Amino acid sequence: MVGVKGTLRPLEEIPGKVQSLLSIVVDVSLTSESGREYLEITVEPHPNPISYKDQFHYRTGSTKQVLRGAALSRFLLAKYGKTWDEMPLPRVGLRDLDDRVVDAFRRRAVGSGRLPAEVHGEPIENLVENLSLRDGEHLTRAAALLFRPSPGRLVPDAYLKIGYFRGSELLLQDGIEGDLFAQVNRAMDLLYTKYTRGLVSYDGVYRVETFPVPREAMREAVINAVIHRDCVTPRRSRFGSVTTGSRSGTRPT
Repeated sequence: MVGVKGTLRPLEEIPGKVQSLLSIVVDVSLTSESGREYLEITVEPHPNPISYKDQFHYRTGSTKQVLRGAALSRFLLAKYGKTWDEMPLPRVGLRDLDDRVVDAFRRRAVGSGRLPAEVHGEPIENLVENLSLRDGEHLTRAAALLFRPSPGRLVPDAYLKIGYFRGSELLLQDGIEGDLFAQVNRAMDLLYTKYTRGLVSYDGVYRVETFPVPREAMREAVINAVIHRDCVTPRRSRFGSVTTGSRSGTRPT
């Protein structure tokens, strides 16, 4: 300990400078040891990220980077323990949800044994609460994507794109909008009626079509394209993509 001279001025200036640059409050106290005075600055741990001059800095290895755009959004969501689809949408209410989509979800959930039959008679508020689709007074983005007829009006780029390529040449393309259940169902219909060709054989007098990709595998690819979309990055690949090519059969990605 070497001590500090002229402590009165930094005692007054440090709290103001910290609040100005970091937007946090720190305690600065004058302490002495062995006859020498020094300043003690106490900074409490903060659960939320702290910005410096309205910028967020991130250290990785020996370098420091300023977080911007999608990287900043991911960083802030992770720090707050949130995912993109858990964020609230103030403009969405229970009346904006499609009762037909909600009822269809209930039927599928009951049919698969994931929910009891009693859910058919419950109000939609109970379903929203049980699925954790509410954040305080507001519904989440997930609620809009699942049960709103046109989620793209509130969530930019919330649609599915399908393209058919020969080499690098795009021959066919479709865009699919609507709730996520409708996107998956419509995509599956298009993939097997427009974008793939089945091998035709016959069982007696009956025609049998064998497709290059089993429906179970194609369904998994379509659902992955929908639910693993990086929604934090705008206009990257829209909401998801399923690409088919003629050189190696049907190639979903």
